[in-house]
This record gives sequence, C-alpha cells and structure tokens, in this order.
Amino acid sequence: PKTFTNQFNQGLAYLLEGKKYEEAKKALESAAQLNEQDASTYYVLGIVASRTENDQELTKYLKKAFALKPVLKGKALKDAEFFKYLGKEPFIEALK
Repeated sequence: PKTFTNQFNQGLAYLLEGKKYEEAKKALESAAQLNEQDASTYYVLGIVASRTENDQELTKYLKKAFALKPVLKGKALKDAEFFKYLGKEPFIEALK
C-alpha cells in the first residue's frame, strides 16, 4: 500500500542504492504528499537534489525542511551531502 512510511522507505532505499535518483525523488514526493509536515522527507529530497545538482530543488526542499524543523539547519551544515554547496547561493538561500 502507498502509505507515508512505505513511500519514504522506498525513496530512501533508492537513494542508498545510488544512481536511482528519479525513482527516489518520485517515492519521496509521494511520501511528502501523504505527510506534508515531515521535515525528514524534505531533507532527504534535498539530498537527492544535491546529488543530481538541481540547485532550484535543493533550495526548495531544504527551505521546507528547515521551516518545519529548524534544528536541521545545523545538521545540514555538517552533512557531507551538502559540503559542495557550503557558501553557494542555493544553500545560503535555503538557510534564510
């Protein structure tokens, strides 16, 4: 069944497999529709955007994650997934 947990876990599994980023994005976006208040979903979508170098989506998803759970800003600053974006406009914009 398409529950939030199933969709989130499926998206995470695709992400961890590597290179299945479209599938990961699709499952995670489905999870986000099922639970719009889950900051972790948007954070992981930010990771997908980072790995696929989609600056616009990186800003959009991280901004949403940070709005729902501000403590994630600190986590993102230390997360290797975002090191290449530190000091760059898409990441700075998300932190605002």
